Amino acid sequence: MLHVPVGASRTGATCPKRAAILRFGFTQVWRRKGKDGADLHFHSIVHATNGWLLVKRAVEHWLLAENFDAEGRERRSLEQVRQELISENEV
Repeated sequence: MLHVPVGASRTGATCPKRAAILRFGFTQVWRRKGKDGADLHFHSIVHATNGWLLVKRAVEHWLLAENFDAEGRERRSLEQVRQELISENEV
């Protein structure tokens, strides 16, 4: 599996930023201590069958107008869309 680092973040296990990173399909590749002692988490999208192409297609499908109601609320979460694409072998 090839990991392509896309950035580092200082995120704890319950941090909203970390939740967003994981929701969009990034995985934690590794972590280390920064110079100031804070944990640095490095995230990537994995180049594999369900890697970057899946993330791209899921976001495209999730953003379609029919996925949102009149008040702008999503009908299906990004994770639901991703799981549907996996089960339909759309990637």
